[in-house]
Amino acid sequence: MHLGVNVPSFGPGTDPATQRAAEVLGAATPAGARFGVAAEFLLLADASLGQVMEQWQQNQDERNAGHRS
Repeated sequence: MHLGVNVPSFGPGTDPATQRAAEVLGAATPAGARFGVAAEFLLLADASLGQVMEQWQQNQDERNAGHRS
């Protein structure tokens, strides 16, 4: 049984708002550097959350399969 849980994602390698802000401000500026770091963090968090949700869904599917037997 699939519970249909979807985690929003902008896709691999993208976080449009923070990356755009870093580009506009420029990596050499303090604010641009902070936005660049934030964009990197958000990309890692997005990827990790996707992996966690997949594992959770597999666990749920296995648990539900055990209840049907």
